[in-house]
Amino acid sequence: GRVIWRQTLARRSHQAGRDLKVGIWESLRHEPLRTFQRYSLGDIMNRATGDLNAGRSIHGFTIVLTYDMVFLAILGTVA
Repeated sequence: GRVIWRQTLARRSHQAGRDLKVGIWESLRHEPLRTFQRYSLGDIMNRATGDLNAGRSIHGFTIVLTYDMVFLAILGTVA
């Protein structure tokens, strides 16, 4: 049961990554053209990818570990 629980919670990290990606690209749409002349598109994409992966990883592990802690605390108190 715990494996399914972890997979379900970890799936939420992919949804959080999608939300972050949409937010980044939405903000880039409104940047002036000189921003893209100053920084190459590859550089912007590289920075965004690193930030997205770090945010998704932190979000996913935080959710899983929080639920694990609550579940084990309840189980430890009852048993």
